[in-house]
Amino acid sequence: MEHFTSQKARLLCIIMVCLGLFSFDKAKAAAMAGTYTIGSSGTYSSFSAAASDLATYGVSGPVTFNVAAGTYSEQPVIGKITGASATNTISFVGQTDSSKVILTYASSSSSTADYVLELNASRYVTFKKISIIRSGTATYSTSVLFTGGTFHCSLQSCFIATKLDPDYGGSVAAGEPCVSINTADTGDVFNGNRIKHGFNCLCFSAAGYLNVVSNNIVDSGGMAGLYVLGSYEVDFLITGNTFNAGTVTSGSNSAVLSYGCRFETGVAKSFTITKNKFYATSSTATTCRCLVIFTAGWDGTNRNLIANNFFWVSAGTSGSTGITLGGGTNIDVVFNNVLMTSSPTSPGSCFYMYNSSSYPGSGITMRDNNFIHKGGGYCIDNENDSASSSWTSGVAIEDYNNLYTTGSTVAYYRATKYSSLSAYQAVCKATGGQSHSISADPGYKSTSSPYFDLHESGAAVYQAGTPAAGVTDDIDFIARSSTKPNIGACEFKPVFIDAGVTVLDSPTTYCYPIKKNIVAQFTNFGLYTLTGVILNWSVNGNLQSPVLWPGSHVSAATSAQITLGSYTFNAKTPYVLKMWTSQPNASSDGNNSNDTLVKTVQSGLSGTYYLGGTSPDFT
Repeated sequence: MEHFTSQKARLLCIIMVCLGLFSFDKAKAAAMAGTYTIGSSGTYSSFSAAASDLATYGVSGPVTFNVAAGTYSEQPVIGKITGASATNTISFVGQTDSSKVILTYASSSSSTADYVLELNASRYVTFKKISIIRSGTATYSTSVLFTGGTFHCSLQSCFIATKLDPDYGGSVAAGEPCVSINTADTGDVFNGNRIKHGFNCLCFSAAGYLNVVSNNIVDSGGMAGLYVLGSYEVDFLITGNTFNAGTVTSGSNSAVLSYGCRFETGVAKSFTITKNKFYATSSTATTCRCLVIFTAGWDGTNRNLIANNFFWVSAGTSGSTGITLGGGTNIDVVFNNVLMTSSPTSPGSCFYMYNSSSYPGSGITMRDNNFIHKGGGYCIDNENDSASSSWTSGVAIEDYNNLYTTGSTVAYYRATKYSSLSAYQAVCKATGGQSHSISADPGYKSTSSPYFDLHESGAAVYQAGTPAAGVTDDIDFIARSSTKPNIGACEFKPVFIDAGVTVLDSPTTYCYPIKKNIVAQFTNFGLYTLTGVILNWSVNGNLQSPVLWPGSHVSAATSAQITLGSYTFNAKTPYVLKMWTSQPNASSDGNNSNDTLVKTVQSGLSGTYYLGGTSPDFT
C-alpha cells in the first residue's frame, strides 16, 4: 500500500512539473512576433486592440501590423512594450499611400487625452503611410503626442493634420501643435510626412538627442512650421524638408506672425540644417521669417551648420527676414540661397544678426551665400554687433558672399547704412571683411510666384566661393569643387549665351492710374559678352511691341534701365506684366529658365466715387 502511494505521489509530481513547463512555454509563446492585420476582418479590429495585446504580451521578434483601408475613429496609446529593441521593432503600416488608412478623432474642450495617437515611453515604434487627423475646431487639437521619453520612434510617409490655428494675437508661444514632443526623447525620426496646420505644425518642448526631421512638407502652421523651446535639442538634424509658411486664416482671424522654423533661447545645440526649402508667403502676416535661432550653443565638438538651403520671403510689412540669428556660438552659415521679394515699410533683410548682452554671439561664419533682396531692403542687417576694433564677438568670418539689392542699402552695419558693397567692405571688421564678395544677380531659375525656384544660373557666382569644412555637396547632392565651389546652394556650370529680364524699375507694385513708361533691366548670365538681345513684354497676356537692344554687355553684368514702351493703367485694376528676353547674340538662349520676369501691378483710386445712391461705385 505504501509502495502504491509512493508511486502515485511521484506520478503526481511529474504531472505537475510537466504542466509547469507547458505553462512556461505557453507564456513564452504568447510574446508577439511576425505579421498581423488590422481591419474589420483582420487579426485585430482596431489600433487600440492591437496596442492592448502589445502591452499585455510584449514582443519576442519584429512585429508588423498591416492596416486595411478604412477610417478608424479611436485614440490608441502605445506604451513601453516589453522586448522592443532595435531588432524587435514594431511597425504599423498602411496601404500604398497615406490616404487609404485614416486614423481620426475629434478635438475637445478638455485637455485630457489631447491626441489622436499617443506614443508614451515607446521604444522602436513606427507608423507608416497612415493619415492621422484631428477633426473639428475645439481648443485641444493635437494629432500626435510623443510623451514619457520616447526612444527611436518614427512617423514615416504619413499625412498628419489638425485645425487651422492662426497666431492672430501676434504672440510667440507654444499653442496647440499638430505634432507635440513634450518630454525628453532620443533618436526619433519624422521622415517623408506632410504635417499640416496647428499653432505649430511640429513642436519640440523638452530636451532631445539625435532627433531627425527629414524630407517632410511642413505646411502652414499658425505661428511656426517647426517650433523648438524648453531644453536643449542636441545634434538635431533638419534636412530635405519644405517649410511652407503660408497664409493661415480661420474665420475672421488671420496669423500676423509667420515662421518656417523658430528656436527659442538656448535650445539648439550642435544642429545641422541643410538642403531645406523655406517659403514665407503669408499675405496676412506683419512679419515673415524663414529661420530664427536664438543663442544656439554647441556640444564642444560639432559646430552648428546652416548650409545648402533655399530661403524665399515674399510677404510681411515689417522686419521680415530670410535668416535670423539672435547671438549663438560656433555657427556656420554657408552656401545658402536667399531671396527677398517683399517690400516692407520697415526694411527686411536676407540675413539679420542680433548680438547683444542678452543674445551673445561668437565664432559665427558667414560665407558663400547669395543674399539677394529684390524688394529694396538690406542684404545684411548686422546692427548690434560689437563696435570693438578687435572684433571679439558676433560674426567672426564674413567673406565670399553675393550681396545684391535693388534698393539703396546693401548692408546696415553698426547703426550705419552702406549703399554699396565697396563701402561695406571698407568698414567690415570680421575676418575676410567681405573682400572676396561680389554683387550680382545670381540668375535664380524662377523668381515669380507661385513657381519660385532658387537654383542659380548666373556666371557671376560660378567658382566664386571658397570651400567650407564638412560641406562636400550641394542641395541636390552634386559634389562641390574642393578648390573653387560656386557661391550659393547649387554647383553648376553656366552656359555661354544666356540672358534674362531681372528688374522692373517702373511702374512699382502700386501706381497711379495714368499712362506710364515700362522700364526694366536685364542681366547677362552667360560666359560670353552679349552684343544684342530682344526684350519682349506683355500686359495681361496682350503682347506689346518688342525692343531690340544693341550694344556690348560683359558676362555677369546687369544693364542700365531700358524703356520698353508705355501703357495706360486704369483705376482699381490689377495688371500682370510679363517681360522676357529672346535671341541673345542673334542665336538661341542656352538656358530659358531665367529669361522671364513676371510682376503684378495694382493701379489705385483716382477721381470722384459715389457711396450708396442709385449708381454707387461702392455699396
